[in-house]
Amino acid sequence: MDGLARLRSSSASEAVRGVPKLRMKGPSFVSTSADELASVIDGSYFANRKPDFNLAFGQAKYIGALWMGYLARKYPNRRFITVSPGNTTGTGAASGLPLPMRIAAKYVMPALGLAHKLDVGAKRLVDGVTDPTLSNGAFYASAADKLNGPMVNQAEFVPGVGNPSFQDNANEAIHRFIR
Repeated sequence: MDGLARLRSSSASEAVRGVPKLRMKGPSFVSTSADELASVIDGSYFANRKPDFNLAFGQAKYIGALWMGYLARKYPNRRFITVSPGNTTGTGAASGLPLPMRIAAKYVMPALGLAHKLDVGAKRLVDGVTDPTLSNGAFYASAADKLNGPMVNQAEFVPGVGNPSFQDNANEAIHRFIR
C-alpha cells in the first residue's frame, strides 16, 4: 500500500455488539434492509419507540462498519478497516454525563481494568491504518464482553458485519442522504 491516500479507517465502538457491563444492548434489526438502516439514519426508527441514545450510537457505528466492509469490496486496492479505540480515558467523551458517571469513567473504570489510557486507544486506531495483519474490510474491537485489551475481528461476535448483502444495504441507505 503506498501513501495515506489509499488508507481509510473508521472509528467504531464495542456498542456495535452491545456492552452488558454498561447495560448497553447491541443493535438488532428485523431485516437489515436499506429501508430499515435508512430509518436509523433519519431518526424515524425511533418514531414509535422510546428513544435510546446508547442503542442509536451502536446502530450508527454498526452501519459505519457495514459501509466500510462494502467499500473494501468495491475498492479492493484500497484499505478500509473499522477499529474501536476501546474504552479509553482522557478523550472527554464522558464530559456530558452526570457527575457520578464522569467520576466512574475517569477513575473507577480504569482502576477496575475496564478502561485504558488515551495513548493505548490512539495506538489501536493507528494500527488500523498501518498493521498489515489486520484484514481489509474487517471490524476490530475488544474481545467479547471486554471494553479494552487486544483487538480481535468482530465477525465472530457480530455475524452480520461481514454479510455482503447487509453491507450493500448500508451503502444504499447512506447514499439516500448524500447528493
